[in-house]
Amino acid sequence: MEIEGGGSGLTYAAFPLKGGGACALVSEYLPQWVSRDLAGLLPNPQNLMLVGCAAGSALALALVARRASRVISRKMAPLAEAAGRVGAGDLDFAVGSTNVREVNDVLAAMDAMRTSLAESLEARWAAERGQREQVASLAHDLKTPLTVLRANADFVAEELEDEKDADLAAAARDIAGSVERLDGYVRLLIEASRGSGGAERAPMRPAELCEQVLAEAAQIARARGVTLDAATGPAVAGAPEAPLDRTALARAAANLVANAAEHARSRVAVSCDVEGGHLVIEVADDGPGFSPAALERGCERLFTDDSSRSSRDGGRHYGLGLHAAAEAASAHGGSVSLANSPSGGAVATIAVPLCEGLTNQALAPACLATKHFPDNS
Repeated sequence: MEIEGGGSGLTYAAFPLKGGGACALVSEYLPQWVSRDLAGLLPNPQNLMLVGCAAGSALALALVARRASRVISRKMAPLAEAAGRVGAGDLDFAVGSTNVREVNDVLAAMDAMRTSLAESLEARWAAERGQREQVASLAHDLKTPLTVLRANADFVAEELEDEKDADLAAAARDIAGSVERLDGYVRLLIEASRGSGGAERAPMRPAELCEQVLAEAAQIARARGVTLDAATGPAVAGAPEAPLDRTALARAAANLVANAAEHARSRVAVSCDVEGGHLVIEVADDGPGFSPAALERGCERLFTDDSSRSSRDGGRHYGLGLHAAAEAASAHGGSVSLANSPSGGAVATIAVPLCEGLTNQALAPACLATKHFPDNS
């Protein structure tokens, strides 16, 4: 037999056969276990070598990727820090830099944005300060004519009572009471413009609040020339004291009554009751009712697109009354709901929790809109 060639673990040979022709033998030398027992138990050494090489490559790739990740994170740290401080509202800082030109370009853009935002906010804050100061000055100037108006209203009421003119005397007393409330609103406006305004809760009996709500509703109804149906539920008299902001809730109820009186044909109904641990103030009118859009969005700030309801006097609406009522209710953990009565007319209901445990549930929605008359039985 004559060896013709080989190399790299491969050999081959060729020799003639007796019957004619030739035979070529090719042999390949591969790694193998010395012991046959091991060869039967363990995988082929060649496969193990391939697996080892693949594992080594994967480990090396992982180490390189980890190293690259650390380097990139370190280079991007100033950008992440700047974005975090801007997001937190901190604009008084200097944006850092790195030794990577592309990252520095982004950092420079971030610093320009920070500077522009700071200047814009400063201008806005200055304008708001000026507006607050102007509002405070105007509100303070209102106190003098209000004092004169209240004093004269009291004087007219006293004179008319002596003359036994009950209707005019009641009108004069309504003027005096309204001026007194207006004076309180002016005080709150001054405090709010100075940044010191806010809810002032104090323990009070729901019966006292209901009495005030119905009294103010009577004044609004007389001024608007509509009939008022007022009712107080039997549970109100026995309800214990609860932490309530009397001014805010009375103002919220007055907004609902004023809104109802503006849209009523001839009658407004106001009821005050305690149900399920909640103080419930319901205001209904015999007007056209809420439109579908108003049922859904009536308590949104500045919403005025209620085509189904028009003011009796054609006055302009600013979309603040229902929103203010909803905000006052929400501050107490309660809500304002809007609905249409099956018999016609709109129904707005304030519900605020009286129990301390319920009062802390401030996650209640500010305005629950429904299309059905609420079941308050």
